[in-house]
Amino acid sequence: MKLNIDCIRDIMIVIEDLDFKQSINIDRLCECLPNYSEDELHYTSLKLYEAGFIDAIVISIMSVPGEMIKCINELTYNGHVFLDNIRNDNVFAETKSRIAKAVGSASIDVIAQVAVSVLRSKLGI
Repeated sequence: MKLNIDCIRDIMIVIEDLDFKQSINIDRLCECLPNYSEDELHYTSLKLYEAGFIDAIVISIMSVPGEMIKCINELTYNGHVFLDNIRNDNVFAETKSRIAKAVGSASIDVIAQVAVSVLRSKLGI
């Protein structure tokens, strides 16, 4: 499955909007983000967890290969930093454009680095 940069950003915005000590499961995430499939939301959430951008409870189920997200608790500090770098619509659009022109797709780490580069160029640093 491909990692969708728009899905990454949308999930992180939903998580950031949670109240302190509130968690969200994949079913609720599907309700909040109906433009994505359950599989896409689950896969992207797992990748955000693996990247250290979200705190989640992850479980293994014997009948299902791999890990499953039971619930997402919050963004980590690095998750907040990453989201802050891609939050602005113009910065996000330029980040996606640069990635599309250069390679077509990218890892979360590359997306983060490109977003920082875009922000620096907009700030003149």
